[in-house]
Amino acid sequence: MYRIALLSLLFVFGFTPLRAQTHSANQNVLLILDGSGSMWAKAGGEFKINMARESIGRLLEKLSPEAKLGLIAYGHRQKDDCSDIETLVPFGPVDKAAVTATIKEINPTGKTPITAALQEAFKLARSIEGPVSLILVSDGLETCDADPCEVTRLAKAEGLPFVLHVIGLGLEEENVAQLECIAQAGEGLYFDAKDSGSLNNALEQAVETPLDTAGGYFWVKGVANGELTDLAVTIQDKDGRPVAGGRTYESPETNPRLMRLPQGAYQVKIDAVKMKGEGQEPFEIRVTEGDTIKHLADFSTGELAVGVTRNGELSDATLNVFRMEGGKAVAAGRSYNSASSNPRVFTLTVGQYYVEIGSIEVKGVEKVVVRDIEVQGNKRKEINHEFESGTLQVGVRNASGLVDALVYVKPIGGGAPVAQGRTYTSDNNNPKRFEVAPGTYLVEVKQVKGEGRANFEIEVKKGEVSERMLEW
Repeated sequence: MYRIALLSLLFVFGFTPLRAQTHSANQNVLLILDGSGSMWAKAGGEFKINMARESIGRLLEKLSPEAKLGLIAYGHRQKDDCSDIETLVPFGPVDKAAVTATIKEINPTGKTPITAALQEAFKLARSIEGPVSLILVSDGLETCDADPCEVTRLAKAEGLPFVLHVIGLGLEEENVAQLECIAQAGEGLYFDAKDSGSLNNALEQAVETPLDTAGGYFWVKGVANGELTDLAVTIQDKDGRPVAGGRTYESPETNPRLMRLPQGAYQVKIDAVKMKGEGQEPFEIRVTEGDTIKHLADFSTGELAVGVTRNGELSDATLNVFRMEGGKAVAAGRSYNSASSNPRVFTLTVGQYYVEIGSIEVKGVEKVVVRDIEVQGNKRKEINHEFESGTLQVGVRNASGLVDALVYVKPIGGGAPVAQGRTYTSDNNNPKRFEVAPGTYLVEVKQVKGEGRANFEIEVKKGEVSERMLEW
């Protein structure tokens, strides 16, 4: 197989915003900040709460004078209170000094009531004229027995004009799926922030993302052998710049993954996270108003078993597996002449392949290509190839004993040798043994130290030994 290694999704891991650092006059931003006790943990060598304070401060400096901002925090006052949610900064024109002072006073203490905090944010958004960018910064999952994805879906179904972006701060990969689900339900982006730099970029990009909800959707589902599988998805515009992306994971909350896109043409790249180097060829989609483009990314696997024999016995050969459309080998190996590895079994994603088989034991035979091999999910496809060979032995001796000579085995009619070697003066190597395909050959023999020369033709038959001992 993919790598897989894993694709570096720019939207997942943060990147420098594509647009200039200017913002529209009707910009409405609601920040929802995690104030739970775990924000005193460190990420990238810094306390998470300090990272958040610094990054929000940087963002305030870049907001336009016309921007409006509100700030909601949760888990910052009571240790075990799932209702500990407070609007620290009422929505309105940005007072940078007041916001900075407010976030400095946040003391991470309690639980993570994300659902209740989102409900409070949606309540506030209903009173705001025009669309709103909601940005949730959290270092953990819901801890108050509620479903933040569902409340976000309900708010969208209500017709509330918002986009909800989620920034996961210093999270382990296995804890990301729920936050990705919230971003998906809110038709926003998920960002994974591991340090101050990526948090800065994530906040800036979340604010920069247009609030225009026109356009359509790209729907992608990842499956493998009947189960949901984790995909890494990157969507680029015509200039190759990333405009959306994310992971499907293996949860029905995020798989299938739904991404909102403005009208236009895009290039989509999909990689299977757990299959190193395994991905689909990039393809183009065109999004129109109200359209939902669906794509099933099937990474189901089957087995290809390649058996190699020579004259009826297991035989060692090189094996290279390619997709029918070409490109680099997707799998490779050797059959050897052991039943433990011959046939050689490759696990491959469903599709059409061809195999190149090169004999290691038989000299002068070209690689054999077996085409149009179909691998189906949860099934084994078996192919076998038989090489034929005979043994050619050439020795040289004179009155004094064995003679050291060079031996060249050539095709009749000329051409490069199909095999060559040296007899030396040892019984172990004189006569020199060659395993070649059945046929007639021209053999040239040259004494290493001396003037001895000889040329002769000899026929080699399958499974037989053809020997010529020269007397000089």
